[in-house]
Amino acid sequence: MKALLILLAAATAAQAQFQLDSVSGGAESPVAGVFDFGPVTAGAADAVQFRVRNTSTSAASVYNIALAGQGFLLANVPSLPQTLNPQASFDFTVRFQANAAGSYSAVMTPQGISVILTATVAPG
Repeated sequence: MKALLILLAAATAAQAQFQLDSVSGGAESPVAGVFDFGPVTAGAADAVQFRVRNTSTSAASVYNIALAGQGFLLANVPSLPQTLNPQASFDFTVRFQANAAGSYSAVMTPQGISVILTATVAPG
């Protein structure tokens, strides 16, 4: 299993709560459980923009975003730490590319949220 790990740390864990959305064409869609990149042609790349939002009533900080997993790459990550005021957010991108056909998966874990990312690579 390929692993993608995003670690977010809050200034006060009891007060901080984050929401993860995917963003496409400016529209946000909540991400829950599993997010599928869909089919990707071998050697081609796909990218998904994600948004982390502080849904609490207090400022909270994101200290680290880490990535581990063949074919998955973080991009457009703002400098960290990021302090998010209530309802503030920041975006980052996860890119996927693999040359070998097969099924790929990753685990993305923002603060208190666990999401499995999947992608299927078809032969080129």
